Amino acid sequence: MRSYKGIIFLQKVHESAIGGHAAVHNTYKIVKPLFYCRGLKQQIKELVDTCDVRARNKSENVASQGLFQPLPVPSQYWSDISMEFIEGLPKSEGKDVILVVVDSFTELS
Repeated sequence: MRSYKGIIFLQKVHESAIGGHAAVHNTYKIVKPLFYCRGLKQQIKELVDTCDVRARNKSENVASQGLFQPLPVPSQYWSDISMEFIEGLPKSEGKDVILVVVDSFTELS
């Protein structure tokens, strides 16, 4: 059975400047010399998995996308266009959104 005081202790360590909302392994390395209970690593895993701050701020472990590749140069007008809505503008005649259309051929310099 889990100790209420033990869970509070783990939360305090994980949320402290020393713990820094670290991952399971790093939190375990901090807590292991200070505190012992059966299933400690599992309790830390559950705590870390439910930590909102960590979930919002952790970095993704994905491979780099690589270098940018140049886009092909269009050969004629209107063969390659991009469109985007701009929202949240001050109302003008009851409207607060505009659609911007850019022709890539005429945009090149």
